[in-house]
Amino acid sequence: MLSLIRAAIPLVVLFMACPALAYKVKCNKAQNLCEVDTTRLTIGDKVGIFSEDGDLVAMGEVKNLKGRIRVVEIKKKYGPILRSHNLEMIKDEEYDAPTKYFKVLKKGAEQSVGGSLGLVSLGVGEGFLGFQLDGFMEWLWQNGIFVFGQGFFISGKGNATITEEAINEDTISMSVIGALGGVSYTGFRNREMSFRGDLGLGFANVSASTGSGRDVKEVADGRIFPGMGFVMRGEAAMLWTIGEWRPYISGSFIRLQNSNNYGVSLGVLMGLK
Repeated sequence: MLSLIRAAIPLVVLFMACPALAYKVKCNKAQNLCEVDTTRLTIGDKVGIFSEDGDLVAMGEVKNLKGRIRVVEIKKKYGPILRSHNLEMIKDEEYDAPTKYFKVLKKGAEQSVGGSLGLVSLGVGEGFLGFQLDGFMEWLWQNGIFVFGQGFFISGKGNATITEEAINEDTISMSVIGALGGVSYTGFRNREMSFRGDLGLGFANVSASTGSGRDVKEVADGRIFPGMGFVMRGEAAMLWTIGEWRPYISGSFIRLQNSNNYGVSLGVLMGLK
């Protein structure tokens, strides 16, 4: 008997040292019931579902057996469950206090406010640098797609060359205030690093003057003119998640009246709920 116990000790130690077995999981559309193909789980077992990075995505309990299939009822979910995620059996104490034992997936906010400050290359005259300031609010529509409203301000001053009978130098000073609305998409929004792209359409009011007092539209070759005009803005950004804050760096294209303008900005998003 003693010899059998001695022989069994290495097997017990090896079993205890092995990492938890992980299984691929398949869920229904509502993601409140999932199935896993294994005979190692039974009714009442507590399980966790983990992302590729090891973050806890959901927890549940085995509720039914169908041959080799175990049906798991999801009790707590921190984010969407993907086919690439793995299911593992967890202990009761881990199930009761998951944040103590696991890195829990951070769920992206469904409503956020944000703003940015940056430089813009204005395609007016000889082309010159200005600065841009914007603020916006966005609401989750579905599957990472948001709708947003945005206000912005642009200001700059630079040189322009007028070619008539002689070449004359002039300057253009301009400021723009506008508003637009559109849609955006945020990829990997439940991870520490994500990306965001948006496209918005709206209107802007341009205030502009020339150093010589000549007509702005003439000096700017019709690219801008004082008054209301159409604006289209597209932006691509890389974001980092720090709690409820998401600082980002972005590049943008702005079609303002008849001019093409390009910008780069630093900004931050703050999740509201």
